[in-house]
Parts: sequence; C-alpha cells; structure tokens
Amino acid sequence: KAVKAYEDAKIGTSEEIAAAKALREDAVKAVDNVKDATKKSAFEARIAAKDKVIKDAEAKMEVSVESVEATNLNQVKVVFTQKVDEDAAEDVTNYEVDGKKLAKDDAKAVLQDDGRTAILTLADVQNQYDEVTIKVKKGVLSEDKTKNVKEYEKDVVFKDLDAPQVSKVSVKGNNKIVVEFSEAVIVDGVEDEKDAAEQLADKFELNGQSIQSLGYDKNKSEAKDTLIVKDDKRAYVNKVEFYFSSALDSGKNELKVLDGEKGEKGKKAILCDAAGFTVKEAKFDINIDKVTSSPKVKSVKGGTDGKIYIDFDRAMDTETAKEIKNYKLNNTDKALTEDDIVENDGIELKNDDTQVKITLKNSSLIKTGANTIEITDKVKDAYGNKVDKDTRISFKAEKDEEKPEVALVEAIDAETIRVRFNEDVKYSHATNKANYELRDSDGIRIDETDIDKIEAANGLKDDDTDVYDIKMKKDKKLTGDKYTLKIKNIADTSDNVMEDYEAKFDGEDDEAPTVKGISRTEKKVFVRFSEKMDRASLRKTENYRFIDEEGKVKELPSKATITVASDNKTVTIEFPDAYEKANKITGFIVKSDVKDVAGNKMEADYRVDHKDGDFGTLDNISVKENSMKVRRSGDDVEVELVFDAAVDTVNKDKITFAGDEKANSVRINGDKVTFKFNDGKGADAVKKAGTGLKAEIQADSVKGKAGEAIAAKDVQVYDNLIAPELNPDEKDGYVGNTDKDKADSWKVAVKEDKATITISFDTQIADLGKAYADDFKFMADNTGNELNLDDKIAPVVEDNTITYTFKDINELKDVKTITIKADKDNVDVRTEKDLANNDQKYKPTNDDINGWKLKVGTAIDDALKAKEEVAKAKKAFNDKVAEYQKEAYTDASWAEFQKVVVAQTEIVNKATTVDAVTAAQDEVAKAAEKLETKEAAEKQAAIETANQK
Repeated sequence: KAVKAYEDAKIGTSEEIAAAKALREDAVKAVDNVKDATKKSAFEARIAAKDKVIKDAEAKMEVSVESVEATNLNQVKVVFTQKVDEDAAEDVTNYEVDGKKLAKDDAKAVLQDDGRTAILTLADVQNQYDEVTIKVKKGVLSEDKTKNVKEYEKDVVFKDLDAPQVSKVSVKGNNKIVVEFSEAVIVDGVEDEKDAAEQLADKFELNGQSIQSLGYDKNKSEAKDTLIVKDDKRAYVNKVEFYFSSALDSGKNELKVLDGEKGEKGKKAILCDAAGFTVKEAKFDINIDKVTSSPKVKSVKGGTDGKIYIDFDRAMDTETAKEIKNYKLNNTDKALTEDDIVENDGIELKNDDTQVKITLKNSSLIKTGANTIEITDKVKDAYGNKVDKDTRISFKAEKDEEKPEVALVEAIDAETIRVRFNEDVKYSHATNKANYELRDSDGIRIDETDIDKIEAANGLKDDDTDVYDIKMKKDKKLTGDKYTLKIKNIADTSDNVMEDYEAKFDGEDDEAPTVKGISRTEKKVFVRFSEKMDRASLRKTENYRFIDEEGKVKELPSKATITVASDNKTVTIEFPDAYEKANKITGFIVKSDVKDVAGNKMEADYRVDHKDGDFGTLDNISVKENSMKVRRSGDDVEVELVFDAAVDTVNKDKITFAGDEKANSVRINGDKVTFKFNDGKGADAVKKAGTGLKAEIQADSVKGKAGEAIAAKDVQVYDNLIAPELNPDEKDGYVGNTDKDKADSWKVAVKEDKATITISFDTQIADLGKAYADDFKFMADNTGNELNLDDKIAPVVEDNTITYTFKDINELKDVKTITIKADKDNVDVRTEKDLANNDQKYKPTNDDINGWKLKVGTAIDDALKAKEEVAKAKKAFNDKVAEYQKEAYTDASWAEFQKVVVAQTEIVNKATTVDAVTAAQDEVAKAAEKLETKEAAEKQAAIETANQK
C-alpha cells in the first residue's frame, strides 16, 4: 500500500512533490520489512521508477522563491520551490535588503539540510514591526546549476516576540558536541568564530562541570553558520561545535546551558537575540557511545580531475583525518603534502564527517586506470580508534576526454556576468581576462576597458569550480541592451581544452539615465541622454517643459514636434516659427518620467536656464574607442565607425582611408556611419591595407544633430573582419594578375639558380614563414607531377604575397603552366592580428582547391638556356686553359700566368652569364701573351752570352 501510495502521488507542483517525497519514506520503510527477496526487488524497482519521474518533473519545473519571511529582527528565511545550489544560495550578493545589495560583511547565508531553505543573518538589526523590502536575485541556481531562480521581491515585517533557545544537541564520536540555536544569538567582544566558541563554552556545563575544564580544545572548537560584525566585535551565532582533546565519558551525560545575558550594566551580551531576549537555563541528556573497533573504508572513488573521495563507516576525527601527510598515493614512500593539494579545502570532511575529500593541484598524480591510496594508522575516527595499519585501497580512474562546455552566460546584475560551465574548470584559466572577449550592442570590444576582474562565484581563490563571475568596473556597468561574450582556451581539471564559445545576453540595467546636455539653435532644442532610452517615453510631450520670456514654466506648444534619432539617445524638439527669437525660450526641462530601455526613470527633473535662451553647446561628437571595423560586403568593402552621439551629416570627401581613398557612398544609422567602397581600386586598397587601415578624419567632416562637429583625428581599424582571399583575377582560364611591375602580382621567376613562384592575396597576411610550407601544392602541366619545394628555404611573406622556392629548377624545364592548389587540410594562412588581438583565417574556395592555372612564361626556359650557354662557355674556358702546358714555359712566367688562371677560374666557377666567362677567358689570353717558352729563353741567354764576349 505504501509503495502504491507513493506511485500514485501527484507531482504537478513543488508542494505536491514535497508531499510525494514524504510518502517515499513510508514506502522505503515498508519495503525494508519485506522478507521475500524477489518481491522486495520488485518493490524497490517501482520506487526507483517513481524517483526518476519526480527527478524529471523537478528538472522541468521553474525554480522560484516560494516564500520570504523575517523570523526575528535580523534573520530572514527564504524558501525555494526546489533544491538549489549551495554555493549560490549562500552567496549574500544574491540578496538585497531595503534596496542595498548585500556584501560579505553585511550578512551570512546558510542553506539548510532540506536544500531549499536559506537563512539570512543580517548585521543591520531592524526595529520591531519595520517593513523592509527583501529581494532574491536570479544569481541563485537550481541544485544541478542548469536554471536560475526567477528574481523575487517582497515587503516583509520584522518582529520578534520569542526568546532564543537551544534547539538541538548532537554528539560526533566522543570528542565533539554540536549545539544549535533556534535563532542567532549574540556573543560580544569577539574577533572570530573561535573566540565566539570560547566565550560560549563558559555558558555550558557537562555533568555539572564547566566544559572548559574537560579538555576543551579552543583551536578546533568554533562557531558555525556565524556572522562576525568586526566593527562591533559582535558575533551572531546559529551553531557551535565544542571539540575536546580527550575522550568524554561514554554513556548518559547531562549538558546544561546557563542563562544568557543582555549586555546591560557594563556586561557583554551573550546568548541573547537581537530583540534583547535571552536564552534560559536548560538541561539536555546526551548519550556518548563507546566504540572500540577500528574504522573501515567503505569505498574510494577518484578521477583524472584530481579529486579523491574516501568513504568511512563512521564519523572521523577532524584533526587526523584532515592531515594530508597521513595519505600516500600510488605506492610511493612519500606522503602527500600541503603543496600537493589546492589551497582552499584541499582536504575536507564531508557527509557528517564520514567522507574525506582530497583535491589535488596536479590532477596527473591520479593515473588513468588502477590507482592505490594508502591511509596511515595515524588517522582516527571520532572515538579515537585508529585505522588499521597498512590500509591500502585500490580504485579505478576513468580518463576524462570530454571537453568542457559553457552551459550558461547571463548578467545577474549590472556589475556581474555569470558564466557557468558543465563541469569544474581550472581556476587559473577561468579567471584569466585574456580568455574572454566582451562586446557591446554596437559590436565594440569593451573587455579591456570595462572588466575589473573574474572570480569564482563561491568566493574561493585557486579553487577549480564550475561557476565564475565576471565583475565590471564601478563606472562600467552592464546598462546596455545586448552584449556578446566570447570565451576560449579554458581547460577542465583533466586538461581538456574547450572549443571557442560565443554567447549573446541581455544587460541588467538598474541605473537611472541622465541628461548629458541640452543645446538650442533658434527654434530647435536638442537633448542628449547618457544611454539608450525608451522611444515611446521620449516622444511624449508631457515629459518636457519650456520656460518662456516671463520665466514661466509651460507645456510644449501643440504644434511642437519631437523627433528621436535612431540611436535612441538624441531628441530634437522643434518649436513653431514664433519661437525662433532667442528670448522666446529661456529654459528647458526634461521630466524625470522619461525612461531608458530597461524601464529605469531619471532620478529627478533636468533643467537648464538662460535669459537669452543660450543653453550652451553639446560636447563635440567623437569616434568611440575601438569602434572602427572593416568587412566585406559581397565584392564591395564597408568600413564602420561608431560615434558617441547620433550623426546628422557626413562630408565623405573629408574622410580618407588607406592613404587617399574616398568612399563611394555613406550610410548613416543613428550613431553608426558606414563607408562603402565599390568593387574596384578603392575597395582593393582598403582590403590590401589589412590591419594597418587608417581613417584620416578632417575637422567638421562629421556633425551631430545639434551641429556639434568632430575634431580632426586619425583612427586605426580595431576589428579587421576581412579574411584573406586569393586574387587571381582569372582571364581566359589563367591567372590574370601577372603584371610583374606590381607588388601584388602572381609570377614565376628565377633567383640565382632557383626557380620561385609568387601567389597573391587581396589583403595583408601574417608572416608565419614555414607554417605556410604545405598550404599549397604546385602541379606541372606537362607531367601532372607535384613540383617539389626546397624545404630548407622558408616561404617569404611580403605584405599580401607568398613566394615559394622550388627544389630543382630543372624540374620546371618545358613546363608551360603550373596549377596552384590550396591544400584544404593544411591551410595556415591568416591575417596579422588586429588591435582586438584577432586574426582572420584563409578559407579556400572550391576554385582554390581545384586549382588556378598560372602561365610560367619564358623566365625558366630562358634561365635554363642561359645556364646551358654558360656551361658551354665554361667548358670552352677550361679547354683553352688546358692547352697551356707547364713544360713549355719558364718557371717564372708560368707562375705569373697561374696566378691569373686561378683567379679567373674562381670567377668562372661562380659565373652565371656567358659574358662573365668570356671576360675571364680574355684575361687568361692576355696573361698567356706574357708566357715565355723555354726555347725562347735559351736563345735569349745565348745571345746575351755572345754579346758579353
């Protein structure tokens, strides 16, 4: 019957689900008493099936606040419709009291055991029957962190007519007593939770003796769920744990709490609530079990994420179980140390102290597959019994190869973007600002200027977790309507790196708009607001007043017209012709009822006065920082600039790009101006400039609605969105862009004794050298073979061209056409990084993959022919030199001749032209004329001898 009742229970609402879960307890108890194993298994299966149905129903159900009430003068109970995430529910910044966002020093939030009730303890005490607004913000997450709680606000009445009391006393083993109070009690004159526990220890007796005299351990005892108000040296304590250095007597014991004190007549308040009611003396029987057996390990679980869970069969001793040196991993002699675990909660007790959780800094210490954890016999249970000596337990760790993913991105308030991952990710990665790119609704990147820091939502440092908060600078709130966040390079605790992720989300504007300025030109009044406004409220005549020549405040004339610029920030109010004279309008008022797009009204009316109707001028219009973008638009190119106010006119002839290029047309859309370059010379020049593109803006070239003019300024492109494309300019089936006088032309050429080929893109590319070596294949038309590149010579990048060097020029003999094919699987070509630190990658088209045909021309054959002629000339040179024989000439003349021969031979060996070889041969011939034969020398010697006689 109990199982059937559980199965039939309705689960359409959170209340029905709660009731069904209560029936489950009865069903489980009933099944436990079933003796027949087969029947018992069947009943358990039916319960499990209903459990799954309830779980699925909870997953679909919206998470919301069920109720909010004040339980006394400084505590609020918040009940959710289902279980919520503990970290989020205990983050006090997710609550507001009387319009004030709570901070860590303002409150303490504690999620109760039911998982859906949070108790807020507040530092600010309210008066009896004060009515205060409590807001629960959408930063609170469901238990599985997949949904946000719907924002909730309620006015609650604070009152307290009941005295506090001890609500529960429990024992952990034989050395810890836990006392819980019905509401927060005050302990004055304390610095921290340990101080508070020590003060409270004086107010408790065990078996007639002060617990201070029973081995009370002040270093381990502490107040829990406690708010410390440091300025007042006051603690609001909800629970306290008294820890003892020696075992308490087993059996029945009596714990007595003594009367509390209000803190009157110079005494400090203790055991007193915020309303002044005190705890009254009371006694409680507690039973301390006597356990002498050794604690046993029930199970060990661990993964390559660096976490190990050790479950024991009982509560463990806080001191020894949390001492990391009492554990060894994977059969090493060396124990784990503090350096091996994360800084915050690297080892902690969970599940009523029955589970030890270890979180390693280096997840690789846990191997994929079999692992062993050794627990020394220094670890004790809560009764002082040691773990058995040589306790070693094996566990299997499955390798995590799943990449982390972003599950949710949203603004939870005007200062915070919450990013939730589907698993724990590395703290150092997730808090690195370089891994985030934030843009506003205009597409302008603002992360460098607007983001202050990134932190874990749970407030812990160096703690790998799954929810992180991006905090904005105080003056850079999320008041816009739309934002885009790009996230990259973040790894989980198993070192799997995420894919790049991009999300759009709405801003969370709770800031009142303001008027930035009012100006007037004759019968027109111009109003500029600080942010995008609700157009309907701007068009209402009742939201404006003017002051006439007599100083009287009047409604707008019936024939006045109101025009709202498309930026939703600039308004033009045009009066009838009768109001052109200066003194007809001596002042102007914008009523506080105007609203921004989020519905926020101005905090007060805005007024400007001048007896002559001179309201001054609006600030000069200027280009927003980081706003310049360049992109393709079909075969055309567009450059976008965003200004800080609505633009009225643009003189395109006074704005040049990429040197002296002027746009063919200009399009104005509120504060955005798009300059269009039609396909042709201008578009080509802008594309080719790449990340170096600059706009040279002359003074007065751009004017706002009130005539406010721009100052002269040079602006460099911030976002270059033009990815490289090959520019073959095909003609009659061949690459047409082969003008060798142009730097960006395609060509086959000869450099020294090597053949080269140059290909061209339509925009500047990054010089990545050898990274481009396998991006393209070059096929010879006469053989169909791929031509080999010289792998010792890196491709040469110059502006928008890449020049490749072939291994052997002879492979190109008789080749008339080379087909250039992009290798789609090995493409690395990209642009230089722009100011946003992004590059654009080349994506080959089908034509690029199929190949472009380039006529080789005569350069290669000419070079090879010249090479043959040079070879012939060199042979002739060598043959001629060989004709001269040393034996025929005198040693002296031969030596001089050889000097010339050696020098000219060296020149010939290096020569690449016939002329150089011929010149060398001529030099040798000249030297040969000076050679003296031995026969001539002998005749000359005989003549000289005869003459001497």
